[in-house]
Amino acid sequence: MRKSRETFLAVSAVALIALNLRPFLAGPGPVLNRIGAETGLGPAGLSLLTLGPLALIGLGAFLAPRIQTRVGARRAILIALCCIMAGSTARIIPTAAIVIFTAAICGLGVA
Repeated sequence: MRKSRETFLAVSAVALIALNLRPFLAGPGPVLNRIGAETGLGPAGLSLLTLGPLALIGLGAFLAPRIQTRVGARRAILIALCCIMAGSTARIIPTAAIVIFTAAICGLGVA
């Protein structure tokens, strides 16, 4: 019984992560003009909304196995989900610094 519960929780965590990967990466593309107008970000700042998370995903991929070994798989998944949730939630604050910071937090969560 315990093994099936652990399997269910692991599969649920992976599903939650998968559901949250696309919105923070692909979401800004269609509304970049509006984001720029509301935050005052120029082209360089707007490019950080997609480039920043991707770069952090690449860098974080090297650190993720060490973190998982240190804290365990379940805690690592929980930390990742919390990062994605916090980054996605904080995007309701339309300031340039917050929008770029939340993109970085989401990128680290995915890594």
